[in-house]
Amino acid sequence: MILPWWPVRITDVTGSMLTLALSILCFRIAVNWRKNNQENLFCQYVFMLTSFLVLFAVSRSVGHLVKQILLARGLATTWHHIAPYTGAINTASFIIIFTLGIYFSRMQRVHEQVDDYKNNLEALVRKRTRELHTVNENLKQEIRKRHDVERNLAGSLQFQQELTSTIPVPFYYKDCRGTIIGCNRSFEYFFNLRHEEIIGQTFADLVSPELADLEHEKDRHLLAEPGLQIYEARIIGTGTAPRQVVFHRAPFFDVDGRINGIIGVLLDLTDVKEAELARTAAERQLQKAKRMEAIGLMAGGVAHDLNNILSGIVSYPELLLMGMDEDNELRKPLEAIRRSGQRAAAVVADLLTVARGVASTRSVRSLNSLATEYLESPEFSNLRRERPEIRFDILLAPDSGRICCSAIHINKCLMNLVTNAVEAVGQRGRIVIATRRREIGQKTAAELGVEPGTFGVLSISDSGPGIPENDREHIFEPFYSTKVMGKSGTGLGLTVVWNTVQDHDGAILVDSNEGGTTFALYFPLTREEEEKEKNKVGFCDLQGRGELILVVDDDPLQRDIATQMLVLLGYRVEAAASGEEAVAFMRNQSADLVLLDMIMEPGLGGLETYLQILALHPGQKAVIASGYSQTEDIRKTMELGAGGYIRKPYTMEELAMAVGEELKKPQTG
Repeated sequence: MILPWWPVRITDVTGSMLTLALSILCFRIAVNWRKNNQENLFCQYVFMLTSFLVLFAVSRSVGHLVKQILLARGLATTWHHIAPYTGAINTASFIIIFTLGIYFSRMQRVHEQVDDYKNNLEALVRKRTRELHTVNENLKQEIRKRHDVERNLAGSLQFQQELTSTIPVPFYYKDCRGTIIGCNRSFEYFFNLRHEEIIGQTFADLVSPELADLEHEKDRHLLAEPGLQIYEARIIGTGTAPRQVVFHRAPFFDVDGRINGIIGVLLDLTDVKEAELARTAAERQLQKAKRMEAIGLMAGGVAHDLNNILSGIVSYPELLLMGMDEDNELRKPLEAIRRSGQRAAAVVADLLTVARGVASTRSVRSLNSLATEYLESPEFSNLRRERPEIRFDILLAPDSGRICCSAIHINKCLMNLVTNAVEAVGQRGRIVIATRRREIGQKTAAELGVEPGTFGVLSISDSGPGIPENDREHIFEPFYSTKVMGKSGTGLGLTVVWNTVQDHDGAILVDSNEGGTTFALYFPLTREEEEKEKNKVGFCDLQGRGELILVVDDDPLQRDIATQMLVLLGYRVEAAASGEEAVAFMRNQSADLVLLDMIMEPGLGGLETYLQILALHPGQKAVIASGYSQTEDIRKTMELGAGGYIRKPYTMEELAMAVGEELKKPQTG
């Protein structure tokens, strides 16, 4: 039985068409899948395999359809011509598919490995990302911490700079080669230099060569043996005054412990040293003043008693001589007694000057006029006549100024110093008497023990051998003398000079060496004009006219001497043995003038007596007659109205002059 062929054909055509449709559908799906997985290599491989499968299916389906169409139309010969080509296409497609299929498992493994690697890589990336994020956060924290540290460090450095700059002590640091690399403002002020003038310099550029060498040696020792180094030195900088300083120095190190340089602090001891010297000088001056005061008190007491004794030796011979003939054989001995008493009184006057208890009248005199007065005196003329081989140079500055002084005491100072200079130069030499003006500042004034201001300087210089150093501290002490026994001098000459200058608020500077000695007397100048010298009244014009004089003295000898002299001068006299007795007399009577002693023991002194008399008789005239008194009491008494002062022992002429001049003054009160 022969089956019909058409079912086969229908089945072949239908299958081919379905295969073609499915192939096209699969190809579209593959294309879309490929688009979504372009980066997936395995997907590309599957797409290629699918494409060739679709090509094989399409080629086979199209070949079957063409075959059936050609057979249906009776074109079998044409098909036989075409069939080899379709078979070739199918074979080629199959070979490609087979080839691709061989690597399918490998590609699948590679794909799986790639997927695994990809998954692991993503996990690793996520892990690394997390780690990187952590590291990044830590880095940010470190950066923040670093910024904080840098800010703190900058603030700390700023604080250190401000701290070192405001420290009032000079501070510096330098490298191991000695180059200064930093300092504070106090260091700049100390050397009077700007910061840029110091940095980069060495000590050799700032100080004297001697100190620079010392600094270099100290650096070498400190770098060799690190530690604290302290030493004292005198700095003489460029354009600065010498300063005494103490160096405190030590090395500084880096983080590895290596020496980087030297840091130093300067402690300026100049003011301390000067204060110590000033204190020592002040203590020495105080001790000297106390010693002189003690000696002065003793000398004053002795002088007071001696003056009372000498009054009889000086005054009674004068009273006896007034009524004695010129040819009387007793006249010569009495004159000798009087002259001896006067010489003794001069020594007592020196003792009173030592005691600084003798009253004196002050007047304004130019320093040059005082010097000229001595140069024209008989004492100086005798010196020049006795020592013609000594050269005297007189250098009086025109602007030496005026001082308020006791001219008698200044004259005595000048005479004592010139006499000492003559004895110092010996047979031949040179003596210079000079005056000048000098401004004294705070520092020099403190050294001299005076107030700052303008001073007149009276100086006496000689070319003698100088004063031995051991004797210089004692030359102003009473009775201290380097003269050979038997030569002139009492040991009071320089003591009188010292006390006189002190009493005038002045100072003495002594400069002595082997080439000679200079005594410079400093007296504070005054702006007051020099007083004109008053015309002295003659002795004959001072005879009394019966005025009543009240003599007040506790010493019977003094009362008797004063009474006899005043009676001989033509006065009426009443005498009182104490201040109380004088006040009682004045309470009931009056007197034209009171001759008043200052020290009367026990009972009222001269000042208290005069105060009570003034209460009874305002404006009462008085003359003070005393051998010694506290200067303050005499000044107060004279300020109250007492018009004159005479020192015991006095002569009749001195008494007559003092009483007569006071009586001629107009009445006050």
